[in-house]
Amino acid sequence: MYYAAPLNAANPNDMRVVIEARALALPTGGIRNYVRELVAALERSAQQDEFVTVGTDRKPGILLSYWLNGSLPKEISALKPDVVHFTKAAVPKHTSWPTVVTIYDVIPLLFPQSQKFGRAGYWHKALRHAASRSDHVITISEASKRDIIRHLQVDAGKVSVTPLAADSTRFKPQSEPAASPYILFVGTREPRKNISSLLRAFATIQDEVTHDLIIAGRVHSNPRDEQKLATDLGIADRVEWRTDVSDGELPSLYAQASLFVLPSIYEGWGFPAQEAMTSGTPVIVSDGGSLPEVVGDAGIVVKFSTADLTERMRDDLFERELGLQMVRVLSDEQLANDLRIKGLAQAASSSWDTVAAATKQIYNSVR
Repeated sequence: MYYAAPLNAANPNDMRVVIEARALALPTGGIRNYVRELVAALERSAQQDEFVTVGTDRKPGILLSYWLNGSLPKEISALKPDVVHFTKAAVPKHTSWPTVVTIYDVIPLLFPQSQKFGRAGYWHKALRHAASRSDHVITISEASKRDIIRHLQVDAGKVSVTPLAADSTRFKPQSEPAASPYILFVGTREPRKNISSLLRAFATIQDEVTHDLIIAGRVHSNPRDEQKLATDLGIADRVEWRTDVSDGELPSLYAQASLFVLPSIYEGWGFPAQEAMTSGTPVIVSDGGSLPEVVGDAGIVVKFSTADLTERMRDDLFERELGLQMVRVLSDEQLANDLRIKGLAQAASSSWDTVAAATKQIYNSVR
C-alpha cells in the first residue's frame, strides 16, 4: 500500500483517492507503465490531496474474482475514499463510492484471438460491467473512445480521453552508434502485433538494406510459428529474437535503432512508438487503432487495405507498402532526420503531469 501527501481533513476540497494498482505487480507492459507514471505524477501534484494505491502485491489471475468482489472492497471501504479509480478495466459487482475506471481499449471484443484461452469471455463481461457500473470512464485515445461508445453502449459524455506520454527521463537520444545497424520492433509477441507481416515485409527488402531486424518482447503465443516463418522466408540469420530486454537496456535499444516499426493490427495506444520517438528514432506504424494519433505527422503511417482485423494478418498490399517505406527511410538520410526531429517534438507535446491534471479533474467531477 502506498500513500502520497496526507489529507487535510479541515479542507472539504481535499480528496482521498484510492487507486486500484494491481498492474504494478506485473513485470512489464503498457498498463503497468500507465499506473506507475500516473501515480508518480499524481504524487507530484498532490498538494493536500491523498492518493492511496491498493493491490500492488496482487499476483495476476490468482482468485481474481474473490479478491475483486470480496477482500478488495473491504480494504477500500476501510480507507473511506472520496473517489476510487480502477486501473485495470474491471470493477467490483457492488460499489458504494464514486468510481472511475480506465478502459484502455476493447481489443478482447474486436480481436478475441488476441486473448489466451478463457480470457476473451471474461473480458467481454468485465468490460461491459465496468463501463455500466462506473461513474466515469477514462480511456487513452480517441480511437478507443469511439470503440467504447459503440461496443459498450456508453454515453459519449461519460468517457474522457487522457492521451499518454513517454518517460523522457528514461528515453532520450544517444550519440553512441549501434555495433551494426538494425530495424527494431518492441512489443508482446502475439498475433495482434502483426510480427508475421513485418517478417514478410523485411524479406522483400533484405537485399536492399544491410540492417538486421530485432524483435524484442516477451512471448505471448507460440514463438516457433514466427521463427519457422523467418526460416521459410530465408531471413533467419537476419532476425534476432530478444525476450530478455531489461528496463535498463531498453532505452539504448530504441536510441541506437536506425528505424522503429510497429505494424500492429490494432492498438489502444502504442507506448513503443512513443518511446521510440522520444529516443530520436524514426518511426513507421500501421493505421491500426490509435497509432496515427500517437505519431501525428511525425511518423510514417502505412494503411491496411482492409478494415477486417483478421484479414489484416495477411494483407499483401500492406506488407508491400511497409517494405517500400522501410527502404525509403533507411536510404534517405534527410527523411530520417526530419522524422527524428518531428518525433522528438511530437513526444515532447505530452507529459504525465498533463495526464495527472486531466485525471484529477475527472476525480473532482464524480466525487
